[in-house]
Amino acid sequence: AEVQFYPNPVRSGEDIKLNVNLYQMKGLKLEIFDTMGNALQNTMLKSGENAISQNLKPGVYFLHFITLEGYKKVERLVIN
Repeated sequence: AEVQFYPNPVRSGEDIKLNVNLYQMKGLKLEIFDTMGNALQNTMLKSGENAISQNLKPGVYFLHFITLEGYKKVERLVIN
């Protein structure tokens, strides 16, 4: 799977936009974690454009992208 997300940094309350290409994969789950490792939000993404609503406090967060096949990628997100 290939994922591009923007904007980064993003303002608190502003949607995170994600462009997802699943290729032949069946699904992609997004989990958002804080720096303490607490899971704050999770959702399933579809291929194409996605918009995720968030109301996170300013700080650094980690986006975990996990396919149903077990592939995992972690990206850093900054909230202003």
